[in-house]
Amino acid sequence: MQNLGLIVADFLKGKSIYAPLRRVLSLLFTISIASYLFERFYGPYEWFDITDYKGIVDFLIKGDFFIPFSLFLIVHFCILWPATVIFKLIHLVGSQRTLRSVLAYKLDTPEGRRDVRTITSLVNKFSAVKLTPQIQSALYAHLRATWKIEDIAELEKASSELKAAIESKFIFFIQALVAISVYAAVLPAFTSKLYVPVVLALIGALYITVLGYRLFDVLPTLIAHGASEAIEFFDARMVVNTGAKKGEVPVPPVP
Repeated sequence: MQNLGLIVADFLKGKSIYAPLRRVLSLLFTISIASYLFERFYGPYEWFDITDYKGIVDFLIKGDFFIPFSLFLIVHFCILWPATVIFKLIHLVGSQRTLRSVLAYKLDTPEGRRDVRTITSLVNKFSAVKLTPQIQSALYAHLRATWKIEDIAELEKASSELKAAIESKFIFFIQALVAISVYAAVLPAFTSKLYVPVVLALIGALYITVLGYRLFDVLPTLIAHGASEAIEFFDARMVVNTGAKKGEVPVPPVP
């Protein structure tokens, strides 16, 4: 109750309560599933009166607590491990395929040059700033001057933290899906009219987490490869257009 009070207090202060609320719900889902299994295999149970200290002590000292505690651990890990394995398998296939596509992409190919022309055309059509040769030279010079490999290391670190958070959300949604399925089976009021929309919402949330994880998984490689390709591609163009030596930052031509 104290933790719940802190969550409510944070909410009233305008702070995000998603993370602590998710942990509380995760605990409740696990407890309620374990409770269902206990009644199914051991029969109904009764709560101790808060003033029955002797009964509570006997429950703990004599080891009776270990049965519901074991069910709690079984439920927790029987959801955690399969959900983690499923999550890893999804990204072992999807992310590797995406990474191969990213690394195989080259700007100095007919397809890459066509993409550059398309992007330039779209920017010139919908943006107030036109990608003139002078602007392109300035962008090229800025990219060469500011590009550092250390930035990718920082991005990889930030991406790893975001991926860990996304993975925990995926596991939580799987846990919620299992718990809600149990509720639908044992609660008469939990009809299909409520169950189906909730399940669809959870499946949608799972799909979004998969896409989000894949994005942050390939983002460092995408940016590193893209910057490297852009520098190499425009380096060759600027050498031809300005007569600068390769590796030098050319001065934009005077209009």
